[in-house]
Amino acid sequence: MQHAGIARLATESHPGERPSRTDINAAVHPFFAGMPATNVRGAKVEAMGGVAAWARYQWPPDSWRLLGVEAGESPGGRPDLWWQTGGTVVGDEIKTATRPRPSWNAQITTQLARGVQQWAGAFVGIRLFITGDWSQSLWLPLGGTPRPLADTRYWFPA
Repeated sequence: MQHAGIARLATESHPGERPSRTDINAAVHPFFAGMPATNVRGAKVEAMGGVAAWARYQWPPDSWRLLGVEAGESPGGRPDLWWQTGGTVVGDEIKTATRPRPSWNAQITTQLARGVQQWAGAFVGIRLFITGDWSQSLWLPLGGTPRPLADTRYWFPA
């Protein structure tokens, strides 16, 4: 639900204009239609929390342009979002967890290779955003050493 809510926000909102709580609710709420009432509250709170964290810390500036969303087309084969940032391309991979996991390594390696294949010299890396603890998020530069995302120019806190 978090991935779908973030994809919806990214496609329906304008970079640089950080979404409001109402926008976040509108992006997440439709995914819960038809769920049994006993399951909705906790799941919706968790989904809204992850989407709100991404919107607070990763919402792109005006100069960024959304190039595409994964939306289940090729799970694991490419990041959840592709952004053009001037002359470069950055991927956003969103994880609903509280810390990085070694099991993600193969997926990230594939995504970095896919970025090079699709965007060639314009592709610079992936912002790995961890919704359960954003402070654990990483910048994964192409051919470089991963480092905390908050220490890079790809971090946009409100």
